[in-house]
Amino acid sequence: MARPFNTPAWVEAESRIADGATQVSLKELDERLRTIGYRLDRKSRRAGIFRYVSGPYEGRTFPKLEYGVIQLSDGQSASHAEARRDANYDLMQSMRDELFALVRGAIQSI
Repeated sequence: MARPFNTPAWVEAESRIADGATQVSLKELDERLRTIGYRLDRKSRRAGIFRYVSGPYEGRTFPKLEYGVIQLSDGQSASHAEARRDANYDLMQSMRDELFALVRGAIQSI
């Protein structure tokens, strides 16, 4: 992976890859969610600066965008109390740690 800048997001991306995560495009992230009955909710994204408060990366910060996830079956948020909880939900939850995108200098995930 070429690294044009030594920015915090690039450093975080390299760390995530070294820890076993996979960098994908936002389109691919959405496509993977759709195969299990979900989609990205681009209206409910949250932007901020993430800071590690403990562990080997303690004190490190980087810009991050997180997207909500919507069930395709009924348009309900996957985090709603009445949302389904099945094997696909568990798979979607595992994607939170396994997949990320790096777009416009920010880590983007679900």
